Amino acid sequence: MTALARLQKRLDELRILSKKSLGQNFLISDSVINKILAAVEDEKPVRVIEVGPGCGALTDLLAEKYKDLTLIELDRILAEFWRSQNFKLIEADALQMRWDFSAEHLLVSNLPYQISSSLVIDRSLDPIQLKAMILMFQKEVAQRIRAVQQTEHYGMLSVIAQEFWVIGTVCDAGSRDFKPAPKVSSRY
Repeated sequence: MTALARLQKRLDELRILSKKSLGQNFLISDSVINKILAAVEDEKPVRVIEVGPGCGALTDLLAEKYKDLTLIELDRILAEFWRSQNFKLIEADALQMRWDFSAEHLLVSNLPYQISSSLVIDRSLDPIQLKAMILMFQKEVAQRIRAVQQTEHYGMLSVIAQEFWVIGTVCDAGSRDFKPAPKVSSRY
């Protein structure tokens, strides 16, 4: 079943629509999803954390491979759904909760864009760093993260991200890769 078909089935099952206030743009590109999963696999994580599992584009497939999967979901209805599926779930705002994960944890997320910069900075400054982060960013944020000194995009986010993480690009994603389609391009 395609990611789009899985999304539509889950939306119908839960009788919900995406919430703009939570930055919900659900990933529907099988190609992008497979590239993300391959990047996770390359890191050989013992434990995986997913922020904003939403309707499960990544979650359903991550759960097939990783037994130690923790979900962080703010949307009450989606949190209830994942809890009912017996997932380890933290119902919280990822920026407001206490992060006490180990260096064995890998973070993966199709992040709501409004929290992406803050999440990168916060996770960079944690006393115990995560194994790795594989995150979807608005393309402009990804450019700031990768910016080099003395360029217009270089700033605090560039310095912090580059100091604490090995930065790479998994793939680009266009608006057609999401439902509803965002008005910006994305990069994992």
